[in-house]
Amino acid sequence: MTNWPEYNNRLVNEVVDVFVSKDLLADQKKQLERMNKDKPGRSYVYSNVLMLIILAVKEYFGLPYRQTEGFC
Repeated sequence: MTNWPEYNNRLVNEVVDVFVSKDLLADQKKQLERMNKDKPGRSYVYSNVLMLIILAVKEYFGLPYRQTEGFC
């Protein structure tokens, strides 16, 4: 493989289906509001629970960084 940008784009755009309980994601907005309350600087975009889900998917499927990025 010599065309690295094309290779990276393929990894990022590869389709991965995952089913997650909606209870884990139900209060994402509230979690982010709690995490960002009185926080100086740039606010968080992803909650701790969402980050753990992403890391679990990465490890379970053995995804490299670029595929994990595409999953997000």
